[in-house]
Amino acid sequence: MDLRTQTHAQASSAAAGSSNADRLAGTAASTVHDVMEKVGSAVGETADKVKQAAARLPRDSRDAVYGAVHAATTAAGTLADKVEDLKQKQQHLLQTTTDYVSANPLKSVGFAFVAGWLFAHITR
Repeated sequence: MDLRTQTHAQASSAAAGSSNADRLAGTAASTVHDVMEKVGSAVGETADKVKQAAARLPRDSRDAVYGAVHAATTAAGTLADKVEDLKQKQQHLLQTTTDYVSANPLKSVGFAFVAGWLFAHITR
């Protein structure tokens, strides 16, 4: 493949990469959201079952179990918050990259070409 054909192919893949990145980011965000919903549901159901089982325990043991359930529920909430933060950072990075590529298409193609060239030479 000559240099002109390779540069054109990389420019085309860079343009397509933006829509692929959007699609991939949407899929990843959707998957993370689904997992967090299932985790939240499972934590809630498990907490209810543990509370029912703990009701049959002596008072001292029950307090310890309730404390552990509360800590697990709090940890799940914190995890959900962290996932939301990561989703927002991902969206920000994707938007920043998209804006840069739109504002500097030739530079972006040049960077893609150099990165591809380096990768090709490293993996030989």
